[in-house]
Amino acid sequence: MPTVMILLLACWLVLVAVPETKVARVLHVWLVAMPARKLDRITRGKVILVVPLAIFVALVAWQLEGEGLRLLGMMAPEITTFVTMFEITTWLDVVVAAITTASVLRLRTIRHIVQARLPRRKPRARRTRKPRAPANDDDGPEHSIAA
Repeated sequence: MPTVMILLLACWLVLVAVPETKVARVLHVWLVAMPARKLDRITRGKVILVVPLAIFVALVAWQLEGEGLRLLGMMAPEITTFVTMFEITTWLDVVVAAITTASVLRLRTIRHIVQARLPRRKPRARRTRKPRAPANDDDGPEHSIAA
């Protein structure tokens, strides 16, 4: 194990110290560019497929111990063939997108359905005020003196 760590540290040192050499360019392609391209191909569907499968494998290995690992080893080719043959990750992406879209649209639709079923209130007629008689402040000069 220490040998592998020393080798990886040496490769990293070459990449950092002399990036313009041919060896550094080859190491960059193999250790940086190719893994980045492979990781870029991971989609949501693949994660949705791998996480439950990993949980299943862990439970079987824990529950059945040695026999479970042998069983999973025999199942590995069939699982791999199933995943690659039907491109199930694409279908999982489609299902997740459809569920998300349906839930967003359903909330809007439910609101519209509820509003359509509720009885509509008729707009109330506006109240109009009856004209008042003008204030009687200027009755005459005799009242203004009394005040």
